[in-house]
Order: sequence, then structure tokens, then C-alpha cells
Amino acid sequence: MVKILVLFYGYGSIVDLAKEIAKGAEEEGAETRIRKVRETLYPELIQQFHIPLDSTKDIPEVTLDDLKLADGIAIGSPTRYGNMAGGIKTFLDSTAPLWRNGDLYGKPVTFFTEASTVHGGHETTILTMSTYAVVNSFR
Repeated sequence: MVKILVLFYGYGSIVDLAKEIAKGAEEEGAETRIRKVRETLYPELIQQFHIPLDSTKDIPEVTLDDLKLADGIAIGSPTRYGNMAGGIKTFLDSTAPLWRNGDLYGKPVTFFTEASTVHGGHETTILTMSTYAVVNSFR
């Protein structure tokens, strides 16, 4: 059975998208694992902006082993000024040992994003995340 990791950073609609992607993969016979990236915002900002972190409390945080075990990976991030959120970038930066060892070589990767406006930078967010997949295509 194909194992798909659905990895995301954030809350709100990005969580809904992650669940829908996992559901679709399961309907096609895949075994899925949904994981979140550790929150990196300052606690005072979380409180000030009323960020609903409780909405992801039942979703485990991702580990490097989750990436190693996956046959394919879907990575999601909300759009932040046309870029991926800092939390997902921080996590992806931590995966250097995996690509250095070839642990991610040949694994298909897809990306998903959301923004609060129609022209909120979706395209550039996907482009910034896609460099992660390019790095992992070389051995």
C-alpha cells in the first residue's frame, strides 16, 4: 500500500485542505498520515491574533521519520506575503540530513496553499515550496 504524508503548517482552512487531500488519497487506496509542523509564532502574537491552535491539537507534529516512511508527500502552507509561512520553511530547512543521505530521492511531492484573497500570492507560494522538491530530485 502506498503511504502518503500530508504535511502542513497553520490552522483554519489549510487544515481543512490537508484533511481533504488525505481523504482523497485514502479513497484511492493509499495509507495516509497527517502531520503538522510545530508552531513558530511568538505566544503573544498567537494570543493577540486569536489563533485557534486547539483546532490542530489532535494532529501529531511531524518528524523526519514521517518523511522517510512516506512514498509520497503533500506539503501545505498558508500564503504569507507571497511566500510559504516561516514554520514550514524552518521545518523544511531541518530536512537536510534526509536529502544528503538520499532518503527522499525519487519521492513525488505536491504542494497546496491558501490565502484570504483571490490574488493573495498562491502561485509564488507554491513556487517557493517547490524548490524543496527540486533539491530532493538530485542524488
